[in-house]
Amino acid sequence: MTITYALIQMVEKISETSDLARIINKANVKELLMNSAGACVGCMYVKKGKEFKEDGPVILTTGGFGADF
Repeated sequence: MTITYALIQMVEKISETSDLARIINKANVKELLMNSAGACVGCMYVKKGKEFKEDGPVILTTGGFGADF
C-alpha cells in the first residue's frame, strides 16, 4: 500500500502541473482505440452520461486504485 499511495501522489502532482498525465475517476471505458498495427492509441469513455475521447497511452485501473471513494 505504501508504494501504491506514493505512486498515486506522484501521478496526481504530475497531472496538476502539466499535460503529461490525466486522472479520470468514475468513468466507464466504452472502446479502446486501435491503430492499423493493432496497438492501443487511446480510448472512448463515458462520464456523467457524456462521451469523451482520449488520445495517447491509456492505463485502466479498477478496485479503488484512483482513491476516489
